[in-house]
Amino acid sequence: SLKSTTIRLKCSKKLTQKSFPSLRLLFSGSLLVEAAMHQRAMISTELNTGTSYINIDGITGLVVQPKNARQLREAMAALSRDPKLAVQMGAAAYKRYQQLFTATVMGSAYADLYRQVIGREQD
Repeated sequence: SLKSTTIRLKCSKKLTQKSFPSLRLLFSGSLLVEAAMHQRAMISTELNTGTSYINIDGITGLVVQPKNARQLREAMAALSRDPKLAVQMGAAAYKRYQQLFTATVMGSAYADLYRQVIGREQD
């Protein structure tokens, strides 16, 4: 319902961290980029799929191994116990977002790649 969605959004704005433990990629990458865009420290699972490129362990958040409830619990507790760390990681995540993941930056990178491919075909 609209009321429950509004409550969830209000609560989400107060959070200093976002946790994305997953065993499959699904939308983890885009969710991590969104968390970085909102200056949130992240907790994600090491999937060997690029999620750790977005969330750098110890800098923009924490990375845990799949199916390791203890690591997940410890990571959540660490950020909850140290809100300054969570804010610091969130700021680092936002900086990384600004450097690598904005529409402008990504669009420019794709355009450069296309120019390289076209240039190779003309040689």
